[in-house]
This record gives sequence, structure tokens and C-alpha cells, in this order.
Amino acid sequence: MHILSLNEISGSIKENNFFNLIILPVENWCNFRCKYCYEKFDPDIKFMNEDVIQAIKNLVKNNADKLSKLRISWFGGEPLLAYHIIVDFMQFTNRLSRIYDFQLFSDMTTNGYGLTLERFKELVNLGVKEYEITFDGDEDFHDKLRVRLDDGPTFMTIYSHLVNIHNTSLEFDITIRIHLHQYNKNSVKRLLRRLHDDIGNDFRFSLFIRGISSLLDKDNRQLEYKDRDQFTTDLKETIHEAEALGFRVLKSYGYSVCYASNPRSFVVKPDGSLAKCTVDLYSDRGIIGKIRSDGTLEINEEKYKWWIRGIYNNNQNILSCPLYGERRR
Repeated sequence: MHILSLNEISGSIKENNFFNLIILPVENWCNFRCKYCYEKFDPDIKFMNEDVIQAIKNLVKNNADKLSKLRISWFGGEPLLAYHIIVDFMQFTNRLSRIYDFQLFSDMTTNGYGLTLERFKELVNLGVKEYEITFDGDEDFHDKLRVRLDDGPTFMTIYSHLVNIHNTSLEFDITIRIHLHQYNKNSVKRLLRRLHDDIGNDFRFSLFIRGISSLLDKDNRQLEYKDRDQFTTDLKETIHEAEALGFRVLKSYGYSVCYASNPRSFVVKPDGSLAKCTVDLYSDRGIIGKIRSDGTLEINEEKYKWWIRGIYNNNQNILSCPLYGERRR
């Protein structure tokens, strides 16, 4: 494998002063056991070790003088289980951003169960201001699918955190992702009304309503719509109702460029291995290299180029999803 510098990596795009790191501070472990989750779980929690954390810090520090923008995305497992790692790393990158005068952005995909108000305030102050939190309908359906490790309910804990966050004056952007499946349409509508009553038209919250999917799990798709026309009708109806209530609803129509297609975007796993896509974390194709202790990246060029091939061939389907894009019609 060839060791690539960030300048070499960025050779295929015009902007070489932006970098996106998707960090998994804990992998193969979550305090939830969602019935449709594609991730694999081990009996022991595997936190990112100190050597890997320092290697990522070296990567950022070695290139800080070239950066104008750095985005840190926190993913998992459940990233808040490694709260101490997130706080330490964000403190480090904040210091660098002040010294080298680059913009620092950070977001988190979390189940929201551990997002207490105290933690949220600290994270926002450190620059983690964008969040995605998922509901599978109102309490009745959500607590059938998004359950704790002990199979217990999760809805009210998450929901109360969001209400508490709403009652602050902090600046943030929370996307509430709502899964629609063939059995929960009425439950989703009840959730919309509940959110309207408790959060109202708070511009800091937006909704992203989409169909539930099992991704890599072919044996657990009983919740997905069998009739695609009916799904389209129900989705449009639900979005229309949300907009009528005054919510800002994010649309997924058309094409966008997936982070995995971005030559300067990498997923860093707890053991220091590198991936491009958070859905393909376990296959040989998905692991493209590793980060070395000095912060240099050891990359399998053939795999790397496969993930960013949309940049070269300008195929919009592949750009929007290099993993599944070629299946689109």
C-alpha cells in the first residue's frame, strides 16, 4: 500500500483545504438493540484506544496550516458511550482552529438517549452543533423497534431531552429523523402533533421523514413497504402534514454527493482502520487502509479509487451513493 499525503488525496478535486473525518469512538457496541440495525455487536465495549486518538490528532495537526475548514462527524455504535473521547478531541481541535485560523464544524449521529442537557451544553460550546436523532413513530411504535440493550423503552427519555434542549437559547441544528413503514403511519402523525405541541416551530429543529430500511440485512425487511406506490403516497401525505404544522422538512429528492464519494472524507474506526462508508464497515472492500501513528494515511489505492469513481466518471447515481448507486435505474 502507498502512503498518501492529504495533497495527493485531494488531487482529484479543486478544493484541497477541506477535510472531513467521521470518527467512530466506539464500534460494535450500542446501548440500543434496534430491530433493523445493520451493525454487528460484540459482548465487550471497544473504545478507540489512546494511540489511535493521538494518530488522528497528528493527522489534523500535520495539516492544520493548510486547512480552511475541518468537519468532525461522530458516529458509532453509539458515540455518546465514548463521551470522554469526544470532549477531549473537540478541545484539541478547538485549540488548533484558533491557532491556525480554520473553521471547525462538528456533527453527531446519536440515538439521543444519553444526550442530557448538561452534556448537550458542553458539546455545543465545543462546536458540536449538528445532530441527527431518530424516532420510529410515537411512543407506541418507537418502543417496539428502538429498544435498550435490556429490551426496555427509550422514547420518553429521548423525547424529554429534546424538550429540555428546545427550552434553551443555544444555537444548534437538530434533524429529527422519522422512519415511516407500512404499519406506523398513524403513529408518525401522532408524533408530529406531539412535536408541534411541545417544540412548536423552533427553527433549530428540522424533520427528515423517510422509509425504514434494513440495509444489509436481507432477512429483516418485513417492515418495509411492499407497494412502492403506496409508500410514495403515504410519504408525501406525511410530509404535507408536517409542513402544514409549520415544520421545516428536509427533502431527499434529486441527487447529492455522498460523503463516501468525497476524496477528502474518511471514516476512522477504533482500531485505526480507515473506511469510506458507515454502511460498509465490515467487508474487505469497505476497509481501505489505516492511519499510522504519525498521522499519515496508508491507503489501498485500488479500493480508494473505487469509492471515489463518481468524481472521475461524473455518474450522478454513483456520486450520490457509491455503494449502491449502480443499481439505480
